[in-house]
Amino acid sequence: MKKEFLNRYLAGACSEAELKEVIAWFMDEAGTEKGKEMLFQVWEKSTDQDDTGTDFDAVLHRIHHQINIHEAEKMVDNPGGSIIIYHRKRKLLKWIRNIAAILLIPVLGFSIYMAIHDQLRQDNAVVTAPEYEVTASVDATTKVTLPDGSLVWLNRGSTLVYPAAFDTESRQVKLTGEGYFSVAHNKKIPFVVCTEDIKVVARGTEFNLMAYPDESSIETSLVNGQVDLVKIDKNGKDQPIIQIKPSELASFSKIKNKMVVSKITDERYWSWKEGKLIFVNESMDIVIRKLSRWFNVEIEIRDKALLDLSYTATFVNESLSQVMELMAMATPIRYSIAERNEISEGLYSKRKVLIRSRNK
Repeated sequence: MKKEFLNRYLAGACSEAELKEVIAWFMDEAGTEKGKEMLFQVWEKSTDQDDTGTDFDAVLHRIHHQINIHEAEKMVDNPGGSIIIYHRKRKLLKWIRNIAAILLIPVLGFSIYMAIHDQLRQDNAVVTAPEYEVTASVDATTKVTLPDGSLVWLNRGSTLVYPAAFDTESRQVKLTGEGYFSVAHNKKIPFVVCTEDIKVVARGTEFNLMAYPDESSIETSLVNGQVDLVKIDKNGKDQPIIQIKPSELASFSKIKNKMVVSKITDERYWSWKEGKLIFVNESMDIVIRKLSRWFNVEIEIRDKALLDLSYTATFVNESLSQVMELMAMATPIRYSIAERNEISEGLYSKRKVLIRSRNK
């Protein structure tokens, strides 16, 4: 069939003979790849000329009406073929419904047509799935199951943003804070965790990623498998940095713009997932920052010389007061815990912990 017949049909200007050819084409060829391509080209041309003036529902009704007339005429001409005609008609209506969903004939109206049409018209159009944002509470960790079956544990106060469905090129999520990732294996589609400064690319592995905005470094500790670390340059382009192996810790300095890799000898970097805080010869500065996030408190050290201390301990389900008491037994400090202050009705400040030298 000639494409001009379709153009004249849409304009309401085709002859009776042309109309019969159009209807026959809808029944036999419109659902083929070649037919779909022709339909798309015709509709593209007509809608580009006048996007707002085309009554698409009326066009659809006209197609149905003329097909009914055409089928009725065939029934008169060949009454003995009613069953065959019925099935052909059912097949035709099925094709129209399919074409409506795929190629611009809007069964459900103009608004749905426009949503589909705008996507099809763009050569590089991407259908964006809705996103979810999950934030762990300040006093508990949260476990998230992603669309591909990957599991993520979020440390307290951390946030994960992920799509309702991953696309066919990458499984990309965004982390603010700290998360432990158990990635479902998929060799063809990489799993990408984006932070403010770097990306962690994996395909099936387990790793912990600490990326708090107020920290001077981003730490990736690998449990098993392998991951690639990628830097995002000033132009927004990816620059591969390094690939790490199991039991390695990659620490990226935001200030120095430098990556340092070291060996992991214990589980301190992801023990929080099991409700444990482990410190192994940690500086007091690191201990204070982790305790502040863990208990959602503000900790102030009045004697700066205490920052030179190091601390080793394991805490499991202890309260803030219990942790501070144990620290006071092991180091030369004394402490006080202030209650929350009411800032406004129903809104309270964080508890504040003051740490001083025991001798002062």
